[in-house]
Amino acid sequence: MRPALLSIAVYGAYLVANGVGLILAPGMALGLLGLAAADTAWVRVVGLLSGEIGLYYLYAAFRGIGQFLPV
Repeated sequence: MRPALLSIAVYGAYLVANGVGLILAPGMALGLLGLAAADTAWVRVVGLLSGEIGLYYLYAAFRGIGQFLPV
């Protein structure tokens, strides 16, 4: 795997982990990021979007999609 694609894959995995944390335990995830805990549903929506973007990054990295990032 080329270094640029590996970087995209690692960042995608980070986004997926962050998304799962925000969906399942938003108070703890926000505490780890140094933010105040929020009780609104928007935190979970942001987690869902983060996870989906992370899955897209992982897909692009493992498929070697050149249009995603010119490598």
